[in-house]
Amino acid sequence: MFNCFRSNFILAIAAFVALTAVSARAAVVTTDGTTISDNGVIYKTSFQGDVLTLSIFTDGASGALAGANSLKQLTFSSMRPPGAANSAFFLNSAAMTGSSTQAGLACNGSNGGGQICFFDMNDPFVPGTPLMYTIAFDYVGPAIDFDNFNLRAIYTGQRLNLAGTRLVPFQANETVAINAKDVPEPASLAIMTLGLGLVGFSRRRRNQAA
Repeated sequence: MFNCFRSNFILAIAAFVALTAVSARAAVVTTDGTTISDNGVIYKTSFQGDVLTLSIFTDGASGALAGANSLKQLTFSSMRPPGAANSAFFLNSAAMTGSSTQAGLACNGSNGGGQICFFDMNDPFVPGTPLMYTIAFDYVGPAIDFDNFNLRAIYTGQRLNLAGTRLVPFQANETVAINAKDVPEPASLAIMTLGLGLVGFSRRRRNQAA
């Protein structure tokens, strides 16, 4: 009877730990926030706190971006949290590292809570390798909202002229609505994994005892 009581007690504690970890984060355990544009460019996004991780896969670029070979500019917008109470939210700046090391500037006034523009980019495409960026935002107001925001990218490249006789430079852009995914903190994941593991272990012990 004592062993049965102890097993049930451990099971209850393990379940409590696991559920506490899940409810504390309330986050999707994945980093696969993927958006595919009409031009076949793949944008993968995840965030942790105020930091956004962005990967751009351009191998499948087509349509208006066919022949593009360089990313020239990125603009982020619509990251103000919803609700009238958050009207004072404003983006100040951002710092980018990765395929580029750039400083982002607040641009285009306060539309959508402000926009961040990275103007001075010149990142060439490498076949089979995505462009990768880590972007930390500086802002005023409540926590930034990465659940649904917009990204505008400007690309340059070369394509044949209408006569098909020579290559000419061109510039094209696209705007996509991004759905990023939250990255759980390692500590929370460890606690949740431990709790779920204890649940499984306790169940096995109880079944063996029976």
